Amino acid sequence: VTVEIIDAESAPTVTLSSNVSSLAESGETAIITATLSVATYEDVTVVLDASGTALYDTDYTYQTVITIPAGATQGTASGASIDDDIYEGNETVIITIYNISGGGAEENGAQSEIITIIDNESAPTVTLSSNVTTVAEDGGTGTVTATLSIATTADVTVELGAAGTATSGTDYTSGVTSTITISAGSLTGTASGASIADDIYEGNETVIVSISSVSGGGATENGTQSLTVTITDAESAPTVNLSSSSASVTEDGSAITLTATL
Repeated sequence: VTVEIIDAESAPTVTLSSNVSSLAESGETAIITATLSVATYEDVTVVLDASGTALYDTDYTYQTVITIPAGATQGTASGASIDDDIYEGNETVIITIYNISGGGAEENGAQSEIITIIDNESAPTVTLSSNVTTVAEDGGTGTVTATLSIATTADVTVELGAAGTATSGTDYTSGVTSTITISAGSLTGTASGASIADDIYEGNETVIVSISSVSGGGATENGTQSLTVTITDAESAPTVNLSSSSASVTEDGSAITLTATL
């Protein structure tokens, strides 16, 4: 005689929970708990998966498998944030269930837990500097450097502008009014230019380099940045000499020509 015993319990389902919704970037920990709706006769293995804007083994670590022992209703896995010196902004970790095996258990709907890692670095700011304050007119060169206060995860583009008494393309090359790109993970980028010689007296002239815009990596200009570089004229100030076409003239209306020469 075969007697079938009808189980009074439904098959167990697995629900996820977390003890935190956010973590400081400086190595704080989180506990993910897998809970069965009812205990079962054998171990239940819950394999976890992670996605989001944060990167595994770069921004965080976590245990990928939770084991709920036979007869128990809960198991846990831990994870922790990883500190760095790069500005990334706040990032998310989304923990989900990849697979469940054992004890007839299955996922309770679609489980996910979102944990935000709070960046402990401030957003980067851009400062300008120059290797020179003056250049000679006859091809002197200068380099403008854009420096971030802290590295970031994306390229930073710094658009430069120029003013002053000197004229771009006439008195100096346009390199110092171009774009500086600071590569992701780096702190500096540069732009270079040179003075253009001529045979005209202009006096000393100035190039005032400033920031037109900053984009990428959450970076902004550090206050109002500007640099003044003076181009020193290679020509001396002109002098005037007078000459005459004749040293004497007759009284009867003869002409004389005076010439002023620089």
